Parts: sequence; C-alpha cells; structure tokens
Amino acid sequence: MRERRTEERGRTRDDSSPGSSSPRRRSSTRSRPAGTLPARRRRPSPQPTASERSASGARVSHRSALGFCFFSSSPGREAKSVVGFSLSQKKSVVGWWAAGTIWSLVGRRHQLMGCGWDAQRCSRARARIDRPNKLEQPAHTRTGSAKKYAHWNKHVTKTMQYIPVWLQRRATRQIKSNQNQPARDKNPPLSTDEPRRCRRGGMGSPAPEGEGQGPVVIHAWSAPRSLSTSLMYSFAQRDDMEVLDEPLYANFLQVTGVDRPYREELLSKMDPDGNKVVKEAIFGPGEKTYRYCKHISKQRLPNLSSDLMKKGKHFILIRNPLNILPSFDKVVPPSFLELGIGELVSIYSELCGLGKPPPVIDADDLQREPEVVLRGLCEDLGIPFQPQMLKWEAGPKEFDGIWAPWWYRSVHKSTGFSKFRQYPSTFPFALYDLLEQSLPFYNMLKRQVRGTIGSQQPLLPDPPLPVPANKKILVWVGDELLPRDSAKVSVFDSVVQGGDAVWEGLRIYDGKVFKLDEHLDRLFDSAKAMAFSNVPTRDWIKDAVFKTLIANGMFNNAHIRLTLTRGKKVTSGMSPAFNLYGCALIVLAEWKPPVYNNSHGIKLVTATTRRNSPNSIDSKIHHNNLINNILAKIEGNLAQAEDAIMLDKDGFVSETNATNIFMVKKGTVLTPHADYCLPGITRATVMDLVVKENFVLHERRISLSEFHAADEVWTTGTMGEITPVVMIDGREIGDGKIGPVTRQIQNAYKVLTAGQGVPIPRNGDA
Repeated sequence: MRERRTEERGRTRDDSSPGSSSPRRRSSTRSRPAGTLPARRRRPSPQPTASERSASGARVSHRSALGFCFFSSSPGREAKSVVGFSLSQKKSVVGWWAAGTIWSLVGRRHQLMGCGWDAQRCSRARARIDRPNKLEQPAHTRTGSAKKYAHWNKHVTKTMQYIPVWLQRRATRQIKSNQNQPARDKNPPLSTDEPRRCRRGGMGSPAPEGEGQGPVVIHAWSAPRSLSTSLMYSFAQRDDMEVLDEPLYANFLQVTGVDRPYREELLSKMDPDGNKVVKEAIFGPGEKTYRYCKHISKQRLPNLSSDLMKKGKHFILIRNPLNILPSFDKVVPPSFLELGIGELVSIYSELCGLGKPPPVIDADDLQREPEVVLRGLCEDLGIPFQPQMLKWEAGPKEFDGIWAPWWYRSVHKSTGFSKFRQYPSTFPFALYDLLEQSLPFYNMLKRQVRGTIGSQQPLLPDPPLPVPANKKILVWVGDELLPRDSAKVSVFDSVVQGGDAVWEGLRIYDGKVFKLDEHLDRLFDSAKAMAFSNVPTRDWIKDAVFKTLIANGMFNNAHIRLTLTRGKKVTSGMSPAFNLYGCALIVLAEWKPPVYNNSHGIKLVTATTRRNSPNSIDSKIHHNNLINNILAKIEGNLAQAEDAIMLDKDGFVSETNATNIFMVKKGTVLTPHADYCLPGITRATVMDLVVKENFVLHERRISLSEFHAADEVWTTGTMGEITPVVMIDGREIGDGKIGPVTRQIQNAYKVLTAGQGVPIPRNGDA
C-alpha cells in the first residue's frame, strides 16, 4: 500500500500542467504564487483557450477573469501579483496536494494555514465520505446535501488515501483534545492579545454559522486623494495581509458611464460585474488571514449585493476637502459626485444601522502621528499592529491598479506617510462652492474621530454631560432648528466679536413656560438700552420658543437660555454700524433640574471681585458681557463653594455671581436693593410670596457681617429656584440646616409654578 501511495504521489507531482509541454512540480497551497486564489471544483467549467494561457499563467481574457489587482506578501520572499486570474482554469488544476484537494472538494473557503488543514476540517471531510446509506439512495430520493456529495464522492474517496499519515494522526490527537475541553462560546469576546481571525473560524476554530472561512475582509472607505493609497501600501507590508486595489472600479465606470483616460483599458482587464467581484474576489478564498480592500466611496453603487456592507470589518478614512479639492483638480475636474464625501456619510450611517459603527480616522492625523493612528486603527479592527506598516519601498507596486500612472505618482516616490504640512497651499477659489457643499459632510464624520492628534490644543476625551439626554437636542439658531453639534453662530456675530447680546433664562413646568411675558419684557428693555435694531417681534420669539420645546419634546423639568444678539457684521470690528443683517435669536433648551442642592443647602464664599457699578456697566441690563460674574465664579470654584457673594463698591452685599440673595433675622426677611444687582424675575416673585406669607420684608443695604450672623439665607434665580445657604465663608448659618421660613417660601413657590405659566401649544392647538 505504501508503495502504491508513493507511486500515485509521484505521478501527481510529475503531472504536466494543461497547455504546457514540460512537466511541472505541483506546489502546495503555501507555495502557490502570491495573489492567486485556490480554485474551487464545485461544478465543471470550460477549459481555458490558448489565448487565455500565457507562460506565467498571469494574464487571461477579461471574459474569463476577475481582473482585479491582487497582492499577497510573506516574510522572506518578494511580493508577487496576478493582474487577472481565470476562473475557468480551476478545472485544469488536477495535481493538487492532497489536503488542498479535499479542502476544495468539501467547498470550504479556507486558506491552508500552517501545516495545512486543522483537525476539525479533516474530520468533517472524513465524515462526509462515510455516508454510504445516503449516497446509495436513488437520485430522486436523496436530500440536497446527499445529491451534492454524490457528485464528487468518488473523487474524495480516491484522494483521501493521499493524506499524509502524520496529518491523520494530528487530526486524531486534536479531536480527542477538543472532546476533553469545555464547550466555548460561538463568538467569544475579543481580548487585546487574541487575533481577530480566531473569531472568524481561523485555525482550530469553527467558522460562525452560515459563514465561510475565507480571509477576514477589511474594507477601507475613503474619498479620493485622502492618502488611501499610502494606507493600502502600509497594510500591504503585513505578513498576514493581502490587498485589493479598488476592486469595484470597473463596475463604477460601467454603470455610471463616467469617463477616464484609461476607461477602455480598465474595462477590458477588470470584471465590470460588481456582484461577481463582491462574491468571488472580495469574499473569495485566499492565502492570508486578512484581506484589505481599498474602496473609493463613490464606487459603492445600489446594484451591489448587501453582503458588501454586512460582511467583514469596515473603517472610514476622511480628509478635509480643503486639501482634497486642489489635489483632485490636477487630474480630473472635481464634482460632488466625484468626491463621494456624501456617500461616506451614507456608508457610516448604514453601518451604524447594522450595529457595526466603523472607526473613523483623519488623514491629517495619519500624517502627524502615523504610528499612533495605525495602532489605534489596528486595535479597533481587532488585529495586531506590525511595525513594518510604517515603511515601504519606493516605486510602483505590482498590485497597483492600471490607473496608477495617473493618480499614484507622488506616492510612488514615497517610502512612508508624507509629513504633515503646517501651512496649506493656496486654495483655488473656483472650487469655493464645492468646498461649501462638502465641508458639512466632512465635519459630520470628523466628530466621530477619536480626537485630533498633534494639534496645539491638548487631546481631551469627551466629558460626560450632567444630563446625558442633552447629547441629542435641537437648538434654534437664527431662524431654524439645528442638531446640537451643528448649532453655531457666525464668527462675525456680535456675540463673538464683543459679547454684544442680551439674554433671559426660562423654566418649563408641567407644559407651561413660567413668567414668559415678564422675561420677554426685560429682554426687550435690555435690547432697547443696547440700541439694537431690527429686533424680532414678541410673537416671533414666542413661536421660536414653542417650536424648540415641541421639537425636543420638552414639556417639564426643562430650562431655556434665550439669547438675542445684535447680529452678524459685514466685517470684524466693534462698531454696531457693521451690523447690517438684523438680530439673531438663539433658543437653547435643555433637560435641566434645579442646578443647586435645594434639599440640603449650599456653601458660599465672598469674592474679591466687586459687582459692576452703574457708572461702568449697569447691571439692570441683562447683557452677555459676564466677565465680571465669571471672575467671581472662578474664586468660588477654587474655594470649592457652589457660588460666590459679590460686594458693591462700598463693601455691601450685592448678590452672588449668578443669583439674588435673601436673609432672615428674627422673623424678618431682608434683601439688598437692586442698585448694584440685576433685579431678577424670580427675586420679584419671591418678594411677593414673602408678603403673601405674612412675613415682614425690608429691601436695604446689608453688610457681609449681617449675612454671617443671619438665622437663614437663601438665593433665588430661574435656574436654581430657591436654594438654602447653610454656610458663608466657613461660618455656619443658623444651626446649619434649612430654616422654617425658607421651607415655607419654597413650598409657596412650588405651588405657584404648578399653577401659572404660558401653555405650550400641542399639535392641533391654535
């Protein structure tokens, strides 16, 4: 028997290849030329014609070839490539190594890793042969799988004898070892030291149900001129990676009719059938653990299979259109379709909908810190980083597409990622309109990048929000509602140029806006004092407030920051004469409970910063120039107090940096007069409640020592409502607990807010 096997093996090795006059040794899967895919003998296919065969077996007719650019690299040997390979040639490959033949016949789309098959695949192949009861059934009574296996059973039976004894023994040992181990999850969680291929049915691991065991496909989506070729060269340096250069390009040209200087040549050498390329090239068998597919976003067309997005790993490479457009314009006149930045957003959205939000990297970051970005990207993709990704040899690559002479000239001169340019080139302003169209899409994706690397600003993580629900809100800016991250004013707006704006705070209780008209009265008074022109009407502002609340679904426990700016200027400068566009309204509604601890009280300290005098800036104008208050707040923060008390120029208490202040002494309620403070709406409301609750009220100058010795102290404001104060400058107020007068006023205020306010219109209301 051993002699017979030796004889048969010798004949197999000495077989002449079809179309060749000289014998040729058949190589194993591991020695197959880089870039070729093992043939699959699932059904007969026509023999290749003489014109399809060449001395190298590398070029074939476009009618029988996939014709994409394919590359595979291994340590210790130079990269080789096949510009096109024939699917029809698989019939002629008859001298396969035994394990490779079994792999093909069984139909598993695996590369033969390491020593060849793993034990489980060998055992499954053997099990399929030992089915005489099914295979002997009449053809019309067999199951689908039995019919499938009957077609090639005799070939499998004959070939199994060539499996080396050592491989059979290894299979037996591994099967026994697996039987003694506890069952593992089908999709175990990834760890940083576990290669991603283990989850995809790598060596010794079963494939996920319903999925083949080909290379793990990594889809790289980008716009053109985004360093995508450099990134492809980077991944091509890995010893576990094979790459495809824009395999969907021919399909794109065929379907869209877009013209290129190389269009006819490309269509003659690449398969324009996109779905065929997706199935057999992108997700076909291979020799490496991973397959990197460089895609240009515009090449993802509606005619392509949904498997393109559902299978494999995806990431998105972006670049500022400010840098893309001048580069693209040197080769082809750019258009929004050609850039494909909108399609990148569509790809990101679709992948998020599939539960696979892709990592997003920026080309600028890749140039600044290539190793940092590549390490992070590899971590996101679940693959180990390899240092050789940072360098490559200069010159064209055998796996380049035929379009390389038009697009890859600069990258062919490189041996690594080009250095980041601190100063950009002069922008061609003929492309200004296209820049305006493209930037919003770039900015959408830019927000998904981990962070800006190498910028002058420190890299900070996204902080947690006090109320997480406020991450997704709609904000009224100018005359429209915008998502939170898109809600911006012009850099020419007066509020940016000089804090030239007025504002109000509103609270929403049980479907009503509390004291809306009183706040609008003060807003218009402040705007008049500031000499604003083209001020919106009261009804228009109310309408904007209601639309914002309704759109956000905010009918209770919400707060509005209502800002009216002098508007946008025609040029930068201080003069209101430059404000020719009219006022701009901002309605910022947030989910916001009272900002202070109204159940246990707060601590205050006295700031050294004095409150503005009417001689400089009158505090009765509710303006946005809050630097006076902010300086006092900084002192409070440093003292770990909730707020800071501000004194007037003569040393008497005025208010805190954000609220008005009251005190109680021997049953009498006192509050500073409003000469140096803002006469708040909540302050006036509480003063009325104090009288209605039959307490004596005095409004006068009050010294700081009187507050230190008070029985009770509280602050008032729309944002914080009525907040007890239990300590000032380290001195305990009263017994350090909330006093009875404070409790009574709090309860009266709660009743008032529940019953008063302007109702928010609902759908169907006038």
